[in-house]
Amino acid sequence: MSDMNEPREVVGRKQYRCAGCQAPIPRGEKHWHYTGRWQGDWQNWRMHRECWQAHCANVNSGWSDGTIYECDPPVRIQAANKKESGA
Repeated sequence: MSDMNEPREVVGRKQYRCAGCQAPIPRGEKHWHYTGRWQGDWQNWRMHRECWQAHCANVNSGWSDGTIYECDPPVRIQAANKKESGA
């Protein structure tokens, strides 16, 4: 249960790391940011929009209790990483 704040959609002023997939969130990209307490523990995380949607789907289906679990990076991020690595 959240003791404070709700996640909000923001535009990143710098590159961040996604709490869901651990891939970079590019500078200037809209993403979700949360700062507050969850079940008594301080949280400060950011997620790609796609990772946030997957997280919400897991919570709404009853699969997750709200804990952030690792997920695969969004397809567009995977494609950008392959392009950068020359694969």
